[in-house]
Amino acid sequence: MVHSSQVKQHGNEIYYFARWAPRTYRFFSHDRTLIQLRNSGNWRLIRKRKVSNALQIYDEQVRTITQYIEHREESLVVILYSSLNKLFDNQVFNQMVVGIGFKKPTTNPSLLSYDPQALNEFANQIHFVKNSNLYFIRNSVTLLGYAKRTLSLIEQDYANLK
Repeated sequence: MVHSSQVKQHGNEIYYFARWAPRTYRFFSHDRTLIQLRNSGNWRLIRKRKVSNALQIYDEQVRTITQYIEHREESLVVILYSSLNKLFDNQVFNQMVVGIGFKKPTTNPSLLSYDPQALNEFANQIHFVKNSNLYFIRNSVTLLGYAKRTLSLIEQDYANLK
């Protein structure tokens, strides 16, 4: 929309999507058991090699995705703020707030600038945030698969302990 020849007619949508863009994903791992196993030296108590390996892979994937979100995504959002400050009127953003969400403006608000270079900079920043989000989603789906397979493996190999 920001590259459209009719960019001035899309103020509602541009403001709406721009206001959601800095929202980042959060990932919380309930990994207390894995932390205890790792820090106490009790990992050795898991005698079944394939279970131990599966838990290790899962643990590494959780730590990788956590670090990615904390560093990459947060830095991209900080960079995005410079364009938001150049292009968007804060009064419009304030009028859009509904609880913890946002409603689309109905007045087709104008951007503060339609400078092609500023619009392109904003579009580039959005591009990188979008790709970061897609990377996170793809890796989250992979992580969920690891978690399900690992849980199934544990249930199969340790079923007789119930």
